[in-house]
Amino acid sequence: MAFRRKEYELENHANTLQYLGLSSSQSSPFIKGILGNVFHRKSSISKVLTLNNGKIVGLVTAVAQPDSYFWNVTNLNLKNGLEEVTPNLLASVLHGIGHQRGRRTFLRLRQADPLSELVKKAGFFRVNSETLFKKQNELLGGAIAASSTEVKLLRRTQQHDHDVFRLFNATTPLSVRLSIAMTISEFLEYERLTPGDKSDWILTKKHLGLAHAGGNVTKQGLFLEGASTEACLPLLQNLFTYIITRNRQHKIIYSMIPEYNTSLRQVLCGLGFEALGNYETYVHSATIRSNIYVKDNWLTESV
Repeated sequence: MAFRRKEYELENHANTLQYLGLSSSQSSPFIKGILGNVFHRKSSISKVLTLNNGKIVGLVTAVAQPDSYFWNVTNLNLKNGLEEVTPNLLASVLHGIGHQRGRRTFLRLRQADPLSELVKKAGFFRVNSETLFKKQNELLGGAIAASSTEVKLLRRTQQHDHDVFRLFNATTPLSVRLSIAMTISEFLEYERLTPGDKSDWILTKKHLGLAHAGGNVTKQGLFLEGASTEACLPLLQNLFTYIITRNRQHKIIYSMIPEYNTSLRQVLCGLGFEALGNYETYVHSATIRSNIYVKDNWLTESV
């Protein structure tokens, strides 16, 4: 099926780091680039849903990093008033992901999105709620105020992966870990879901990781993420300050905080961050069969 370059009024319901902070109408024009460039390669799958008359009513795109078995839904564009096609549309892309041995597919929606119940019919289930925080980048002072001369600031390397995974386990409820990552290999795959230029740092004491933080550069600005034990939260705040100061060229700083991590929320508020919006993260496991209904007048085609 051939597509002509033109405007399509299809709202994008998927929220990835590349478009967080933008309205759905601002992120939706990306569909023009998809329709104008046909692709279905190993690390990206797109599906278009049309009526028998050829009218496009939906598009879904999922991507994965090279050689990864974790996928991320980056576009879920739907014609207003035809949201009922969501399960069918998602099922089509999940079928393609299954052929490429994908294990988990993640999707982030705005809280109270009308698609919330519909994505469950495609086999997705909610992992957790998150809040997006934002602040203007200001000069905060970049020194790390270590509580001990034994505390060292290091760039994260492969040898620190176990420490970062340990901090993830210590700060994440079991119910969430069951959905995201239970092994270090799964955790490292989950980290790779976020593309971009990332700078990771870790504070250690006697070779033990106390706090970890990273700054990921996206189209909208710098995204902060991090973890530490409760006792080391002041160190994490210092580490965030250090990363922000090193990235003065980025005028806006974001961070996505899960609902269960109230301590990390307090750290951000202490640095002047303000809540911008609430989101829900969903995951589909390859071991779950989708409960899909199919209508005779819907057609699904690869793009």
